[in-house]
Amino acid sequence: MEIREFLRNSLQRAEMLTTRLLDGFTDEQLLVRATRSANHIAWQLGHLIVSTHQAGEMIKSGSMPKLPDDFSKRHSDRTAAVDEAETFLSKAVYLEMLADHRRALMMLIQTLDYDTLLGPAPDGYQDAVTTIADLLHLTADHEILHAGQISVVRRVLGMPNVF
Repeated sequence: MEIREFLRNSLQRAEMLTTRLLDGFTDEQLLVRATRSANHIAWQLGHLIVSTHQAGEMIKSGSMPKLPDDFSKRHSDRTAAVDEAETFLSKAVYLEMLADHRRALMMLIQTLDYDTLLGPAPDGYQDAVTTIADLLHLTADHEILHAGQISVVRRVLGMPNVF
């Protein structure tokens, strides 16, 4: 399997997990926390969009869809404790934005040659990853990490297991 195919497959698997785990959630249920100190799902979805956006832009400026002006601020560490529904978006909007960013990331992957993918990770990420390919794979892993948290919220809500 070629590295670009592996990265695309990783992103698609993360999308499948997130989408299936969110099936049946209402917009209101996105504000449920697995524990008092955990982030709710709405914030986590926004956080995933922001981090995917940042990773893509660090690899190639202009490669990602534009975020609404205050989007990053509304999904920052400072807002993680906010529970007011009007601060956050609907499940449909989050899923659309996440899908748009994932598609842009997959298109970016297609434009990167092998040497670029194995080139050094952008500044700011080198403590976590060594190459651009590592950063792209970390983006998929990051979404899967949050999918696990969505799974716990499903249990808190008494929803059926998906897997």
